[in-house]
Amino acid sequence: MNSLPDAFTDFNARALKLGIVLTTNNLKQIKEYCSLLQNYNLHTNLVGNADLHVLLKSHVLDSLTLIPLINEFQSGNSQSKLVDIGSGAGFPGLILPLSSDSLTVTLIESINKKARFLSQTAETLGLSERVNVACDRAESLAHKKTLRDTFDYATARAVGPLKLIGELCLPFLKAGGYLLAQRSEKQVAEELDSALPFISELGGRLLAERKLDQDVLERSLRILVIKKDKQTPREYPRSAAAIKRELA
Repeated sequence: MNSLPDAFTDFNARALKLGIVLTTNNLKQIKEYCSLLQNYNLHTNLVGNADLHVLLKSHVLDSLTLIPLINEFQSGNSQSKLVDIGSGAGFPGLILPLSSDSLTVTLIESINKKARFLSQTAETLGLSERVNVACDRAESLAHKKTLRDTFDYATARAVGPLKLIGELCLPFLKAGGYLLAQRSEKQVAEELDSALPFISELGGRLLAERKLDQDVLERSLRILVIKKDKQTPREYPRSAAAIKRELA
């Protein structure tokens, strides 16, 4: 590990404190991913700040906080399917299969230039067999028979308020699947109580609320674990226009 740059030494130490054990190959792939993102970001804005320390601590590490929960809920050594809505630069959806061989991931990104980055990066990193990129809106894809009610896990790191995350993610999950919603403490305080009745209508319930180590992450973050108990009514998700009208 001494051969790694200081940013990676610090990153790996923080990951260990969060219970995330990364192999030498995991770290090598994460390093390559960061390099690919930085180069792509020179001409296409994927992240506001592509400094290596910022990428590792604020984005990659934040993404990896889901791994212990996935390991906790995963049954045995079975392969699990995860859908990530609004993948953008790949947080968390592209980071997760870099550190877990038991995940097959579908990345949903409606912006073509971002979807292109995800596809190219997955191929470069040798993840094409376990990573599928869909360039379309989740509101449309969630009504496709091949995708609806099929995933074990769903994530949506930066797509909007909790009600929106629930409406977009829960239709993709099979009964017994988990929505892992990453929220700040402020967002939890502002959104949770009002969102829970709607999440219940969508077939989900709050199973757990995990507070992450603020000293390690240097900010206050929580993961809301929402379990899908029953099928989401067919009318959800609504069209993008209908959702936008409600959020306006």
